[in-house]
Amino acid sequence: MITLCLQDAEEVRYLLEQLKNHGHFYQQVISERLNVSVAVKEGREREGIEFLKGQVKKIILEKNRIAYWTRVLARDFFFLDPLERRQIIEMAEMILKGKRKDVPVKVALSEEEKLIEETLDEWLANRQPLSLKALAAFRLKDYFKKLDLLIETAIDEYKLEQEYQSFIQCLREYLNGRTPKMEKIYLSHDEGFRLFDGEGRELKRSDLQRLLDRKLLVNFPVYVDSMILAPLLSIAPERILLFTADPEQGIVQTIKSIFEEKLTVYPLSAFLLLKGKDFT
Repeated sequence: MITLCLQDAEEVRYLLEQLKNHGHFYQQVISERLNVSVAVKEGREREGIEFLKGQVKKIILEKNRIAYWTRVLARDFFFLDPLERRQIIEMAEMILKGKRKDVPVKVALSEEEKLIEETLDEWLANRQPLSLKALAAFRLKDYFKKLDLLIETAIDEYKLEQEYQSFIQCLREYLNGRTPKMEKIYLSHDEGFRLFDGEGRELKRSDLQRLLDRKLLVNFPVYVDSMILAPLLSIAPERILLFTADPEQGIVQTIKSIFEEKLTVYPLSAFLLLKGKDFT
């Protein structure tokens, strides 16, 4: 028999459910409190052991990780709202998987995954009972330090995201209260931004300064870019046609978030074709 001591009833429930769904591998499965013992059918040893190993790895590397982060968020950082915790954990998972290129923190768990793999192989070879609690306490200390770094980074990113969304909402409300000074603006984004009115005339800095709402810079002195965001918000055009080669750039995304359906994005090459023709 192969015996595993799990850490809580949810882990037991999950493992038993998975073993039941693959019962053709197992002669017997016994559950007593937090202990689960498994006998693999003769002739199905390889498949049965590999499946069991995979599920235990999933419990350690996925389910335990999420449970650990959930406890830490509530206990150490006082995030008591389940939705907030879920959003922060999703952020941590994205950072771990390298999906947040803007976050400088890089954490690799390859060494810990290798250690877990070796520990499980040893357990399955020797058939000695394995305690996940003891494994976490004595062999995975560095793993949990990395999880702490990930969740702390995710909290910082979550707070920045909340501040950003609040900022965007304030600018949307400002925009909705403005009377449009122009019907249409053409916005070219290459190495920098250039603004053109609906007739195709470029708006020089003096034009933009004349159109600028000074109250906007007073109310948002740090966050509003005076070279592009402030003029666009002050003009409050009914339509913006943005031509860019980099639609994923941060400032472009901010413009999209503020102006929403008023903004249409085109490739920069379309603007180069448009120049010299009738802009309207």
